[in-house]
Amino acid sequence: LAAIAPDYHLRAGHVVAFGHSAGGHLVLWLAARRRIPAASPLRAARPLPIAAVVSSGGLPDLEVVHAGGNCGADTIGKLVGPPNAIRSDIYADTSPAELGAGRDREQLISGDQDPIAPPDLANAYAAKMKRRGVAISAVTVANTGHVELISPGTPAWSLTVRTIETLLAR
Repeated sequence: LAAIAPDYHLRAGHVVAFGHSAGGHLVLWLAARRRIPAASPLRAARPLPIAAVVSSGGLPDLEVVHAGGNCGADTIGKLVGPPNAIRSDIYADTSPAELGAGRDREQLISGDQDPIAPPDLANAYAAKMKRRGVAISAVTVANTGHVELISPGTPAWSLTVRTIETLLAR
């Protein structure tokens, strides 16, 4: 993106990343890439800076999801791999909750009836980041499940669009 931004008149210094479900985890991770430990094979020399993140029904804390047996726990085990001599802490370079939030603004949107990524996951992540001195916004939308978060015309999707537009305008 940084390489093609000038050709398309893009503001590569003001990227707002959006993701839903597993994509919600990935955009939080993308924003945290600058804090990946130096020894990690996932470390990049100059990752694209992310100005803001909107995680919709995302999984911000892989360790909690993996340990809790939530939906996707088996996939997380495959993603992070087993601990080994090089990576004894398998979440240190894969979980946004371990990497922490940086200068980016983070908005987590959850549905109160979401069995895949219940609001407790977003709220616990926001509380963990608050203890580290970073304010993360977590919003729960009433009468909303996992798919409704990204269904056009629903209150949750309308909130998401407004949130992205507001973050882009900054």
